[in-house]
Amino acid sequence: MRHCLAHGAGQTKNSAAQGERSHPDPGRYPGNVAADPKARDVLIWSDYLCPFCRLGQPLGAWLRERFDAHITWLPFDLHPEYPPEGLPRAELVQRYGDAFHDRLAERFAEEGLAFAPNPDVVPNTMTALRLTELARDHGRHDAFHDRLMDAYWRDGVNLSDRDELRRLAHDLPADEVERVLTTDAYRDRVVDSTRQAQAIGVTGVPGFLLGGRLLVLGAHPHETFEQAYAQLAA
Repeated sequence: MRHCLAHGAGQTKNSAAQGERSHPDPGRYPGNVAADPKARDVLIWSDYLCPFCRLGQPLGAWLRERFDAHITWLPFDLHPEYPPEGLPRAELVQRYGDAFHDRLAERFAEEGLAFAPNPDVVPNTMTALRLTELARDHGRHDAFHDRLMDAYWRDGVNLSDRDELRRLAHDLPADEVERVLTTDAYRDRVVDSTRQAQAIGVTGVPGFLLGGRLLVLGAHPHETFEQAYAQLAA
């Protein structure tokens, strides 16, 4: 089972970090997460539709500033069972209740983040994740990742909508964007990334792998990461 984790639901644990698959271009994409832990200080698996992954963005920025961490965001397909057009948000509200929505809005406000996801649809994000891998191959991953996070959580954009994705990918080669939107290009990469994360113990997102050795699951407060880095240094 896959989860979107708040700080209270997360955990910290050691990981053998034994990825078995490799991508043909590891210079652009770390196919084996254990190949060289020093090369990637912090790997963060996330999915756009997870609110705690959005909250993980300022955490990533803080880790970069506090520990001079080299942050690499990786795709995690949290809900592959969602239909391609997405899930009616009313179903999610019915499942979790209005109080959960209100608590999320409060958490976002605490971080200075807008909380305005699409009121009608919770997207299937596979295509958005695949398109983000195209951006990675063009050296634009972080900017594109931030753009899609803003689009969904701040602007209420439906990330299942291919026209919206096409608009958001305006600065990527148009022919390559169309290839991603009309084929399964990069699906294997997203699936492999998700499987690798699960293989090292990532049962929910955001999942932080520190120094190739220590997993922190969930959007924890800064103190948790201070303790985790102290454990790595011990």
